[in-house]
Amino acid sequence: MSKAYLKRICLAVPVFLLLFIASSHARDINFKIDLSRKTVQPGRQVEMYLYFFDSMDIPAPGLPYIEGLDFKYSGSKVVPARESGLISDSLRHTYTVVPLKGGEFRIGPLSFSYRGNNYTSNTVFLKVSKDAEVPLARRKEARPDEEDIKRRIYLKVDIPRTTVYVNEKVPVTVKFYTDWLDVENLEISDQPSKEYITEQYRSIDPAMIVSDGVRYAVLRFRKSFFILEPGEYTFGPVKASFDIAKARAEVLNDNQAFYNSFLGGRDSRHMELEAEPIKISVVPVPSRGRPADFSGAIGNFGLEVSVDKKTVKVGEPIIITMTVTGEGNFNTVKAPAIRETDAFTVYEAQELGGEDNRVFTQVIKPASPDARAIPRVSFSYFDPDKAEFVTLTQGNIPIEVIGPPSVQKKPEGVTKPLPARKPVEEELGTGIIYIKDFPGELERGNPHAYKSKGVIFLGIFPLLLFFGAVITQKRMKLLEEDTSYAGWLSASRRASRDIAEARSLLRVGKAKEFYQKVFKLMQVYLGTRLGVPPEGVTEQIVDDRLSGKIHRDDITEKIRAVFSDCYLGLYTRVKMDKSDMKSTLGKIKELVGYLNSKRSL
Repeated sequence: MSKAYLKRICLAVPVFLLLFIASSHARDINFKIDLSRKTVQPGRQVEMYLYFFDSMDIPAPGLPYIEGLDFKYSGSKVVPARESGLISDSLRHTYTVVPLKGGEFRIGPLSFSYRGNNYTSNTVFLKVSKDAEVPLARRKEARPDEEDIKRRIYLKVDIPRTTVYVNEKVPVTVKFYTDWLDVENLEISDQPSKEYITEQYRSIDPAMIVSDGVRYAVLRFRKSFFILEPGEYTFGPVKASFDIAKARAEVLNDNQAFYNSFLGGRDSRHMELEAEPIKISVVPVPSRGRPADFSGAIGNFGLEVSVDKKTVKVGEPIIITMTVTGEGNFNTVKAPAIRETDAFTVYEAQELGGEDNRVFTQVIKPASPDARAIPRVSFSYFDPDKAEFVTLTQGNIPIEVIGPPSVQKKPEGVTKPLPARKPVEEELGTGIIYIKDFPGELERGNPHAYKSKGVIFLGIFPLLLFFGAVITQKRMKLLEEDTSYAGWLSASRRASRDIAEARSLLRVGKAKEFYQKVFKLMQVYLGTRLGVPPEGVTEQIVDDRLSGKIHRDDITEKIRAVFSDCYLGLYTRVKMDKSDMKSTLGKIKELVGYLNSKRSL
């Protein structure tokens, strides 16, 4: 019997026994589904009941997705037999079912596993008529108009100052407020003008805020512009073009009835908003106090200067690199000035460009061995916030000039080297016996198999198997008796896998898939820990269940923030980049790490 065969037996036997031990505890248990009504119209609610008879602590199972039906968990209670009309007392989980369209829907059989047992339900059918009756009261309601919607979805435009200088970079921030998550195809624009030079709007830092008791998603956009001539100008108006769609996610506020009425029978409705134009006064940069080397730079800048070498010969070039950083209009930034001196020959500066900086290089050559430092470099700009000129200076970087440059001459009498001679390979002849210089590694077989580790292990294997079975038995009993520990263990393991998968999606920049994974992670983890169905996990339920159990406001705030990130990433047109995903993942790791430290919630 080979060693490999023995190893396969040793691995297979414990796995088989553990599976046998686990399966010996499993039971097939039936539970019952019932509906409060079997026939209903679209939009009308139906109560669905799940009855369990053998245990009173079974958590509510997750429900499968059924197109055309919306399920929401309502709660659970122990129902006496005399109240339910069933043969014995039962645990009842209640769900609210809202049909979204007509037809006949099949619910069940539902199946899930809990504590090693397999639970299976019966099947029920729900008939939904195709034409819904509209209540008389609703028929008399006034249809919401655009003035109503503008109080729920609106624009704000912010410009820090309305009196600016010529060539000053003016930042514009547009905030789009919406109390409804399902807003699509959002575009921000403003009136084009030949009077100023502008950029395209870019999305920044979406957030959720609460104002006057209403929760808003705030989508922010930013750009900047500058004006070349003094005078009076008008910026804007800023416009927002978007579509309001029917809810496909949890609504942000209790406003679904309003938007259903606003949309009517349509899937979406196009809207446009327009903010008031803003008057801008542009004044020239003052001439008083203007430095001689000022070349028109407007903003708040910094200057860095470096050289490529500090030991040179006379006439040998030195490359000076000058980097201008900061905030402002980089279109107005010109090369810093180098002070003229007889000790150096100065050449024209070259611009290397850059988006948030400007890099310039300039060549100088020492004219004599007396040069001890590079000339002073200066850069002057006008700070519009302080309304004053600023001059930055650097230089006097010490250098060593060691003499005139040497002239490289070609050595005389040197000829071109001959090409390397290709070695001639010796061909082995026939009829010749070649003897190896070294016989190689010699291996001696072990005739005493009984002394091998495999045979010794095979002797103690039954004892190890016995202890393994005892430990497995005790662990399964612990999981059955301590439901909070079992939930904690299951949720922790699942969260670790989901976080790893989310990290992989972050690396490749798949934002939609990332936030789908994160949202599912939050639902499954918090649902398992709190004993509610994953599909029913919302911010409100989490707040209610965790109230009084944890005393860290930063953790509850991170839970709200993660849900907000998911809503923005999944149900709005906001483009969440890798920095947003990295921030979300950091919040999840922190709150999961904290909640994992608590065995029960």
